[in-house]
Amino acid sequence: MTNLKPGAAADAMSVKGDPAFPDFRDPSRIQLITISFSVDPDPRQTGRRAWQQKAKETFDFAALAALLK
Repeated sequence: MTNLKPGAAADAMSVKGDPAFPDFRDPSRIQLITISFSVDPDPRQTGRRAWQQKAKETFDFAALAALLK
């Protein structure tokens, strides 16, 4: 949340949309999937935290990207 702070408009963050995204030629095609990883906030849950970290480290982003093409 460090980017959310008062200030001058000239210092604001901005984004530029990608003109190729989304591709409206095929409205039935999935073009975006959000992946979120979380870690158990309880440090005593070492087994669960290790499993969550392993899931994050071994997630196959390339295979997911291939499904979207």
